[in-house]
Amino acid sequence: MKDETKDIKANSANKKISTKQKNKKLVEEVFEEQIVSKPMEQVLHESMMPYSEFVIMDRALPRVEDGLKPVQRRVLYSMLEVGVLPDRPFRKSARIVGDCMGKYHPHGDRSIYDTMVRMAQNFNMGEVLVNGHGNFGSVDGDCAAAMRYTEAKLAPIALELLRDIEKNTVSWSYNFDDTCKEPDMLPGRFPNLLVNGGTGIAVGLATNIPTHNLREVCDAVCAFIDNKNISLKELLKIMPGPDFPTGAYILKTSEIKQVYETGKGKIFMRSKLHIENAENGKKNIVITEIPYQVNKAVLLRKIATLKDADNNGGVLSYISDIIDESDRNGMRAVIKLKKDARVGLILASLFKNTDLQTTFNANIVAIADGRPKQLGLIEIIDYYVKYQQKIVYNRTKFDLEACLKKEHVLEGLLKTLKDEILKLNDNIQIEKYARCLLEQIKSNNDFINEQYLLKEIKNLKDFKDEDAQKRVSHFKTEKKKYMQKNYPLNLKSGDIVYVKYGIGIADEIQDGHYSIILSQKGSMFLVAPLTSKPQKFDENNLYFENLGLPSKLVCEEEKSYVSFTQIRYVHCRRIENIENIKGGRLHIDETKVDKILENYFNIITIGRINQ
Repeated sequence: MKDETKDIKANSANKKISTKQKNKKLVEEVFEEQIVSKPMEQVLHESMMPYSEFVIMDRALPRVEDGLKPVQRRVLYSMLEVGVLPDRPFRKSARIVGDCMGKYHPHGDRSIYDTMVRMAQNFNMGEVLVNGHGNFGSVDGDCAAAMRYTEAKLAPIALELLRDIEKNTVSWSYNFDDTCKEPDMLPGRFPNLLVNGGTGIAVGLATNIPTHNLREVCDAVCAFIDNKNISLKELLKIMPGPDFPTGAYILKTSEIKQVYETGKGKIFMRSKLHIENAENGKKNIVITEIPYQVNKAVLLRKIATLKDADNNGGVLSYISDIIDESDRNGMRAVIKLKKDARVGLILASLFKNTDLQTTFNANIVAIADGRPKQLGLIEIIDYYVKYQQKIVYNRTKFDLEACLKKEHVLEGLLKTLKDEILKLNDNIQIEKYARCLLEQIKSNNDFINEQYLLKEIKNLKDFKDEDAQKRVSHFKTEKKKYMQKNYPLNLKSGDIVYVKYGIGIADEIQDGHYSIILSQKGSMFLVAPLTSKPQKFDENNLYFENLGLPSKLVCEEEKSYVSFTQIRYVHCRRIENIENIKGGRLHIDETKVDKILENYFNIITIGRINQ
């Protein structure tokens, strides 16, 4: 019995070993099929190149068109979607970061928040794009508070980067999980790449773009638009150099021109300071502005370290104390000197050994034509202007399509209105009211929408005469506000116009006639009709000389005389401008106008005319 039990256990163990061996063999076969042997050079090329391209194109470098990196663009667009506009209340930074990370930027909340913080720091940005509320760091290198403690909303100028984005002005792509779309670029209605600059480190590439004055940059762009062949020298007269948010001086050197020619070079910066007299004949060095991207606290510690190290009779040993008196009103760092200190030598040593004087290593690299390029000033402006031409074209195309759709709706609405009017009874007041509504539709005003109009027409039959009169009067008042665009513009004394006089009685002028504008009073114009037949006041005196103006739409000159008995005031809506006759608008001299008025005055006062 025991032997049988042993045999059963042995058989069971053998079965388990056999099963394991089979599974192991199967796994080895599977892995053997998936193992691929490739040289290391090929592996690096196939793996690292896509990663490098991703870092360069989608993370570290800004686009030349809108001057933004992908994370900056996503933050601004997310804030627009959330509705944290300049005229709205602040919103928790954590909410903004969460929306951006969940929909567009799945690379961690820290990178998103750090980006938003930097766009809110007035010591880093030429024009802040985010209005921060709370602790968003300082020029002393203090970190911003956690996102749960701060609030933010878009700055007003950020809306210029986002303006018209809803009008199909830019291209769109699906986000990381294909659930929604995000803009590839923002419309960028000002040159953000030059205004706010930027820094970034990619694989084998880096960028360091200085900030510039917004007004100077816009003036330079306008100058380029006016003259595409403008030289760099002429542009530098308009935009002489960078304008850093921390102030300080930029030392004028040939390197600045090199930066704007090649996109690479050094810009020398020096702190703004002055000397103050202290008590007992002592002097103080007062620092009010420091170079861009210099940490003030680190700078002052460096000066203190050099002072302590040079305490054995050196130049910097004459520094007695360093006090930071900066507050919300501005920067003020005081370096107190001992009596008989040589200020010039101290400043020379500080400029040499500290960041009171330093350099900005400009390296203007941005994504242009789908690849990273090192750009000069003229190239940047050229890319920006071409991009804005596309933006304006796309916006205009969108507006045109919208207007055509509205026109189609209004045409249908007009037809409906005509049909409804035909159904009305003969009540005079209702008819007047319906006509008033019809004129509103013809004028293409936003003042009446379809639903409101149909409701008013439906209720016409229920109006009493007095109610209808009041509503007609109201519509006439409102119509005056919206009908100004239908009035002829730029009319002046002496212009020849076409006037629709309407129906005349007996010898009165009627229909349309060419006329001379004599004067204006509000929307009423005093006009003198023209006739081809000489008019007489008595047997010996003609009303006026032949003006040689066409009486009809013809090019040749005809006999034209002023019909003084028909001079009258007409409303400006009876007047049509005359164009394309004899090369343009017709006009007579002011002396002739004065002569016409003088003769007209004589006719109505003393009954005779001056020759």
